[in-house]
Amino acid sequence: MDLTMPAMASDELAVRLASNPWYASLPPRERRALVAGSERFKLRSGEMLFRQGDAVDAGRGAFYGLIDGHLKVSTLREDGKEAILVVLEAGNWFGEISLIDQQPRTHDATALGEAEVLALPRRAFDALMKRPAFALAVCRMLAARLRKSAALSKARNRAMRPTMSHLTWRMRASSR
Repeated sequence: MDLTMPAMASDELAVRLASNPWYASLPPRERRALVAGSERFKLRSGEMLFRQGDAVDAGRGAFYGLIDGHLKVSTLREDGKEAILVVLEAGNWFGEISLIDQQPRTHDATALGEAEVLALPRRAFDALMKRPAFALAVCRMLAARLRKSAALSKARNRAMRPTMSHLTWRMRASSR
């Protein structure tokens, strides 16, 4: 992690971050507090921001905003192979789940090429969560992710139905 970076003009940073609808929907006061409380750093290609299972102890951890680059969010399947869940693009915010439930990280987050990240430390995140506008925005972000996850699960089940029906038919036919 490279913490020695030239400062980006706050106007340029605000424009980059505003490309994300979640950030853009925040009231100006919350946007300013979010950026002002964050630390900027770069990740090298292949560098992990965090690993699945990393503990996020009280007073530690961060809520992240991707300024530039791409991050792969992945997990290991039961067979030990990597399952890429999503590739995050600049403008996305993530990492709040472990801060909210104080449980270990649920996935790996790895830079695909150089990436520039903002990290809002846990204490600053907790302070912002006491502001109703920010807390509501985080709730809406989580709700949107839950809806997307449910839609993907439903689509996957629909796609698998013909295969499962065919397998059931074959198993019945072979048992006769």
